[in-house]
Amino acid sequence: MLGLYVRLKLFLRKGKKGAEECAKKLIESYGIRTLDDIAYFITRFRYIPDPFFGIFDIQYDLPAFVVRGGGDCDDFALAVCRLAQALGKKAYYVTALHKNPFRNHVLAIVQDSPDSYRIFTPFVLLPRAHQTLEEAITYVKDLGGYWCIHAFEVTKKAHSK
Repeated sequence: MLGLYVRLKLFLRKGKKGAEECAKKLIESYGIRTLDDIAYFITRFRYIPDPFFGIFDIQYDLPAFVVRGGGDCDDFALAVCRLAQALGKKAYYVTALHKNPFRNHVLAIVQDSPDSYRIFTPFVLLPRAHQTLEEAITYVKDLGGYWCIHAFEVTKKAHSK
């Protein structure tokens, strides 16, 4: 059920047209070559919460995120996924649910190499690399006390319309 919700949310997002082209332009314009470069670049943007404490959860894809000057955690996660994709990396949009719905969170996990997965949360690339996607997900689950985690690979085929 969570997977269906995440897919629907990504399908209905604002600014989805041109996300791939926008990522390529940003990579080129700002000399982004590594995940550390993405982490530095993303600090240019500010945290902007969704209206009414997130009750109206609006998803902004990379072009709309850049125009707005930021977004909330799900917007940051998708921006990181798009930039990582432009670098040729596998990127996962990760939804983490907590018993307290105000502590739900969205983040990105990016495969940096065959045995290295890195976790991005707004403004932070966690320094520790994990050997598998499952290990990274378990780390997030334990760190935040989340009861359910869904990792959805963001792909050009499924999400660049």
